[in-house]
Amino acid sequence: MKLFSVIVTIAYAAACVGYVKFALIDGKSGGKTLRALAVGTAALDFFFLMALRGAVKHPPLTTGAEATAVLSFMLVAIYLILERYSETKSVGALIYGAAAAMQGTATIFIKIVPGPPQFNDSMLFAHVGVALIGYAAFTIAFIYSAMYLAMHRQLKRGSFGLLFHRLPSLEELDDTMYRAAVFGFIMLCVSILLGFAQVGGGQLLMGDPKVAATVFTAQIYLIILVAKIFFGWRGVRIALMSAIGFIAVAVSIFILNVAPYTFHNIYY
Repeated sequence: MKLFSVIVTIAYAAACVGYVKFALIDGKSGGKTLRALAVGTAALDFFFLMALRGAVKHPPLTTGAEATAVLSFMLVAIYLILERYSETKSVGALIYGAAAAMQGTATIFIKIVPGPPQFNDSMLFAHVGVALIGYAAFTIAFIYSAMYLAMHRQLKRGSFGLLFHRLPSLEELDDTMYRAAVFGFIMLCVSILLGFAQVGGGQLLMGDPKVAATVFTAQIYLIILVAKIFFGWRGVRIALMSAIGFIAVAVSIFILNVAPYTFHNIYY
């Protein structure tokens, strides 16, 4: 199984290189071939996850390594949908680079250990799966916000280099990062509700640091939603808030999952 994961990691890295080459040459020729490589790599990852599910005898969502592997797939799946409606493909280099890093990390730590029966609980599967979809959307929002800030800085300096000509327009970056943030916010709220429904004990959950961090993260993205609709925020302000929200996501995933005295340690 580790060999399969290594192959997926290499495939993601190859797709990343393909996107970089595509952007550096002219951003036009070879687009169909690159799209086929990108979709094929995502399909390969999907089959890996199915094989992993069969090996561990439960949905691969119950350890940090398994969740990271699933997150890499969801990241590229959401991006491939966005790419169909975008005029540029250069963003794919960052997306597939991030996916390669995630899959590589999962490869190092993943263990094939069948879990207890509760790991096959459908409510747990829905709760964690929906949360990971939200986290993938937040990651995309962060990547687009970082590109927006980089391009905005170039414009202020009057520097129109390769980055300016290869990346999507500021308007497209702004629109995509906002839509991704809103979609992630909706998924995270659904996941929170599923978590409460699964445990049936709001008082227990609210004392959990993982839940507190998740609710705090949702509040940050709620601010983005409200500020955009009612106060007309856009551009740099939304990009900065998206970056702050992503930091909260990172804390929630990678730090509090190993914190003591958390209900989620049962699963992670």
